[in-house]
Amino acid sequence: MAKEGRPTLYDVAFCEDVIQWGKLGKSKTWMAAKLQISRKTIDNWVDDYPEFLRSMTEAMAHAQAWWEDIGQENIISVPGQGVINASIWSRSMAARFPADWREKSEQTLQGPDGQALTIITRRVIDPKIDGTDSGDT
Repeated sequence: MAKEGRPTLYDVAFCEDVIQWGKLGKSKTWMAAKLQISRKTIDNWVDDYPEFLRSMTEAMAHAQAWWEDIGQENIISVPGQGVINASIWSRSMAARFPADWREKSEQTLQGPDGQALTIITRRVIDPKIDGTDSGDT
């Protein structure tokens, strides 16, 4: 039984296109724009067409490799002088090795005795705002 709705714009030739675009570091959103379709359509094709899933998986591996190569090649801010771009290096390390490099922020509230504080919140009900005023008061 045929699916209802508009016929698909899918073409098996897109499989090679996305692999080539992945080799250029392009994102799924960029690929969707290039194909003049929505990002959701790309995701649907991945679900509906096994060959497109394989191609998109390969494309995303190529895209990640492209971006990693760019980062490695350009992390030095002054080529030939060994001056590292600390901001890029730090972000790269945090993305690659989050367990060891991700910046963490932790706040602990303590009372005067050094013990953790218990935060209590109260909801004050205003009958005029809450709609519970029956007018019988």
